[in-house]
Amino acid sequence: MSESPVPALNNKKSTVLRARRLQKRYDDNIVLQHIDLDIVEGEVLCLIGPSGSGKSTLLRLLATLESPDSGVVFFHDTPLGIVERGGNLYTAPEKIIRQQRDRIGFVFQQFNLFPHLTVLQNVMLAPRLQGQRGKAEDKARALLERVGLAHKADAWPASLSGGQQQRVAIARALARDPALILFDEPTSALDPELVNEVLAVMTDLAATGITMVVATHEMQFARRVASNVAFLDKGHIVEYGSPQQVLDAPQQPRTRAFLQQISSLRSEAEHV
Repeated sequence: MSESPVPALNNKKSTVLRARRLQKRYDDNIVLQHIDLDIVEGEVLCLIGPSGSGKSTLLRLLATLESPDSGVVFFHDTPLGIVERGGNLYTAPEKIIRQQRDRIGFVFQQFNLFPHLTVLQNVMLAPRLQGQRGKAEDKARALLERVGLAHKADAWPASLSGGQQQRVAIARALARDPALILFDEPTSALDPELVNEVLAVMTDLAATGITMVVATHEMQFARRVASNVAFLDKGHIVEYGSPQQVLDAPQQPRTRAFLQQISSLRSEAEHV
């Protein structure tokens, strides 16, 4: 499959991010091939697929944490990681890339909080780096209240549960005032009983209209919250559409096989 089956852009909403012909490989391993993607304002796009399908790599390319081997990502019509000089295109200096990345939040699988900073200090860091020093603490406390952790402001990350750490990571991402937040399987490192507290925060965020791209194995979350779902396999977007289309009436045999496997695994877990 050489083309991504992504429908035409909804022109009624502004495009937050566009990916065109993205390709990425590591040595001889081709991770992503010919990825085209449009994400509009307020959309929640869920990326699903087996491990190794390219979901995390795609998110890292969209966030400029890695560079594609070919193709380009546009954020509000600005190409990311690229500058033009004399009619030629060059890789942008790291300073420019950091500035471009400033309005894109990223929530990692493993939380990635700074262990030597308190919860409040972790959330304050982005506003301070953005020059909002006078407002950083009030902003951070308001965000911790938003994710239900105002009472943990002075705690150290190591003292928190995994679900609490991930909620702090979400607050930290929000502290950037992002136009887009990327979530890389944010519940995969959590004990099952802690998953729902993180999904509840993400569901509340989606209801506010913030644009989100979420790599996830939580199919009920995708069915309930996603505007669109993209199924990735072997570096391709195999199927793309509404949750009802992709999750309830998939057209591609590979999508159906994956969803059947997920359903079987969930059923087995419920009977253990």
